[in-house]
Order: sequence, then structure tokens, then C-alpha cells
Amino acid sequence: MGRCNDNRNIYCRMSIEAVHGTVVDSRSGKSLEGVLVMGYWPKVMTSPHWRATVGVAYLAEALSNASGSFEIPACKPPCKVDGYFAYYQPDILFFKTGYYPKVLSNPISEVDYDPHLSEHILWRWDWNGKAIGLEKVSNDNDPRLKAAYSLSPRLYLNDNCNWMKIPKTLMFKAQQMQLRERDKKKAAMPVSEYLAGFYLKKQKKCHPDPASYLKEAVRYE
Repeated sequence: MGRCNDNRNIYCRMSIEAVHGTVVDSRSGKSLEGVLVMGYWPKVMTSPHWRATVGVAYLAEALSNASGSFEIPACKPPCKVDGYFAYYQPDILFFKTGYYPKVLSNPISEVDYDPHLSEHILWRWDWNGKAIGLEKVSNDNDPRLKAAYSLSPRLYLNDNCNWMKIPKTLMFKAQQMQLRERDKKKAAMPVSEYLAGFYLKKQKKCHPDPASYLKEAVRYE
């Protein structure tokens, strides 16, 4: 674990380098277009002993192009986070219909930080510039699919309106959940209405009509 400052009221100056790479089929090596890539930095902790997620410093998404390339823009100061943080962040998630979702985190610390010289932190991702292989789905009942597509209200749907930063990710997850929905009425609903009606009821302070925002942002339906 690392921390920004002993004084919890002082914020670190944190910058995040751009995340980029190429997504391919793990077996054929063929470039994959339209892969949804989501990243979040970091899982903020309240102390080095309590490893609970309590906030998100930066959240963004992107789509891979025809050559499989993707890029999440850098976040420059004032990208800020206070308190404690986990060295293994960020988490970069990959989603594409017909493929198992994938999550990649740093295996070791990739944070450039010297507490004696500066409070500034440059957050790196160990997989930058590399090819990321996705495995085709071979079993529709694989528990990996259910776990990956479940929504996490605490992370995405909190009071900071983070859900508005990742509309494609939320719509994709909601669509996958609908495919597994036992209630036929819920399964037949437009994706944006399903998501807004069951998960964004308390988010009108962020947008007066969450369903319309999602539909316009994603043009999914």
C-alpha cells in the first residue's frame, strides 16, 4: 500500500498516463474491433489495513478500432485522490459479445512516488502498448460471464455520477444481464429503460432522464 500524505486533508497531485494497446483473438491472433475497454483508478482505501473500495479517482471507457487498437486518454492534474490507495491499480476491463470478459491489473507497483521529494504521483499501467488476447466463449453457462456482467452499484452508481462517464459499459452489462433475465417482461424492455428503471432510480440529480441520456450517449437501441 502507499499513501499520499499523513494529513488526510491534503490531496496528492496525481496524473495518469494514457492507456493504450491492441485487442486480439487469443487463438487466431486476429485483431478485434468494437471491444469495449473500461478503466478505473484507483480503488481508494480509507487506511492501509482496511481494503474496502470507497471511491474512484478516474473512470473512462473506449472502443477498439478496426485494427484492434484502443486508447483511454491521460488524466493530468488536477486528477486527485486522497488517503490510501492500492499499488495494483488501475483495473482495465475488456468486454466483447462472444468472448469472455477480461480484467488486467498491475502485478506489482507501477506508481512513481517518492514521499521525501514530492507528493506528485504518476500512475502507470504495466500492460501499455501490448497485445491483449480475449478467449472466445465456449460455455454460455460459464460463471465467469455472470460475475463479469453483474452491475456494481457501489463503484459505478455512487453519488459522484460516475455512471455518466461509462454509458457504453453500463448498457453492455445491462444487455447481457437481460439475456439471463428470467422475468420475460424485464427481458423485453429497452436496455436503457431496464438500466434506468432498476439501477438508476436515485440518479436524477445527475441527469433528469437517465434513460434518455444512456440512449443518446450510446445510440444502442
